[in-house]
Amino acid sequence: MGLFVPPVTWCRSFMVPRTPLRALMVASSLSLALLACGGGVPEPAVPPTPAPEPPPTPKPAVAAVPPAPVKPGPCATVDACAQAAREHAERHEVPALREALARACHMGSMPHCSEGGAAWLAEPADKGRALSLYSHACGETGQDPDACAQVVGLRAAAGDEPTALVREAEAACKGGARDDAAKRARAAACLTLAEARVKGGAAPEGAAVARAHHQACELGSDEGCKAEKANAKPELLAGANLHVDGITGNGMKLDEVACKVSGLGGMFGAMTVVASFSPRKGRLDACAKTKTEVVVKWVGKGGAMTDIRASGGPPPVNACVERALAGSKVALAGPCAARFQVH
Repeated sequence: MGLFVPPVTWCRSFMVPRTPLRALMVASSLSLALLACGGGVPEPAVPPTPAPEPPPTPKPAVAAVPPAPVKPGPCATVDACAQAAREHAERHEVPALREALARACHMGSMPHCSEGGAAWLAEPADKGRALSLYSHACGETGQDPDACAQVVGLRAAAGDEPTALVREAEAACKGGARDDAAKRARAAACLTLAEARVKGGAAPEGAAVARAHHQACELGSDEGCKAEKANAKPELLAGANLHVDGITGNGMKLDEVACKVSGLGGMFGAMTVVASFSPRKGRLDACAKTKTEVVVKWVGKGGAMTDIRASGGPPPVNACVERALAGSKVALAGPCAARFQVH
């Protein structure tokens, strides 16, 4: 039996070389010895690959801007809204100006209603909003003639009939306009009023129509002046001190009455004239088959009509009217005249 050397002992015998030759031999056998001892040839160390660095965070090109401050709420009083409106007007901030004026208007300031209406008529215009504000100023509490004139103009342009605009047109058809633009607007309202009167049944030369045309002419309207001249009537009775337009009694209507008398005057005197005509209405209407306007002049003497003269209609109608009124009783002494229609 040979000598058995434990592997560990055998391995240790090669650990320390004693001579160069032996060192060489040991070096040559070292690999086999290490394998036998359960070792292995170590691999060369490889340095770890470093983790890539994250890219640098880019800096913003423009610094962040803090949020704009919250704008204050709408004005809460008329004075505050008026001040806000002035500031917005100076900065030409039209939407904000309109809003401030509208708020002041709805808080009861009629002048701001008119200013607001004008602001909404500026470009870009909203005629509906303008009409709403002008209507406030032309309402029962405001009665601003210039605002009423704007209401008439806007509603007429929108297609409203003149007869639906009588109240506003009457409020606007006045003198005292502050500038040429206001004069033109008021004059146009006067013409609308005259048209409304005619469409409502008044004669084109009637007193109400004549007043509207006269005021339009006074405000500088050429159309008003032409209409006034075209529809002018000669004075019914020169020197009359009693004059009444449109009076009715017992079914008899007199469009105009004028007398030059002493004593009974005014409406009571005019009623006595109607009372003289009423009993003869049937005879008068029988004088014409169609509506015919006539003018009758007479002199009251001894309680009766004398010197009766009719004009304006065809000769047969005029003569018939004179016969129908002959012998009528009158309360007024002196010359009188009446304009009316027979049919």
